[in-house]
Amino acid sequence: MLATIYVIPSMTSVHEYMQLALEKLRAASRVLIIVTDTYQGTREWEALAGIEPDALVPFGEGARSVFNGYKAGLSYFLDRHADDSGPLVLAEGLAFGPFSDPAEFASLVDDETGMMAANYIAPKLDVRYANMELPQRIPLLDFAVLSDSLWKRPGFRQ
Repeated sequence: MLATIYVIPSMTSVHEYMQLALEKLRAASRVLIIVTDTYQGTREWEALAGIEPDALVPFGEGARSVFNGYKAGLSYFLDRHADDSGPLVLAEGLAFGPFSDPAEFASLVDDETGMMAANYIAPKLDVRYANMELPQRIPLLDFAVLSDSLWKRPGFRQ
């Protein structure tokens, strides 16, 4: 079974597609961590009521960006579940999905990189990167699956 860190970007309302994604991810995840600045008693909080995450984690210090949300969620997860195994899903609330069965995510992970990203930048096709030496594809982390061989690496936390 997988673990999921789901970041609801700061100042974002909880929409129906987020609820559907969270319901699917909750059903397939042994651990569901939601990073949010949503507060108890708000409409957004009520929208999360039926999801029952294992933890609601605040963004922490600094900007309330998706990456800082992932950082807060990963810190919480690794402090409590470092001995777990299995894939770890990183998903942000602005990404639609999952469209397939989350139980199948482990099979989508690339053996060489230890991850699967739903979206990529193709630097050779983007004039902003045309003169740079970059890989053919750069993964975006709006929806990604990390293998335990990746997230358990000693240097991963940094």
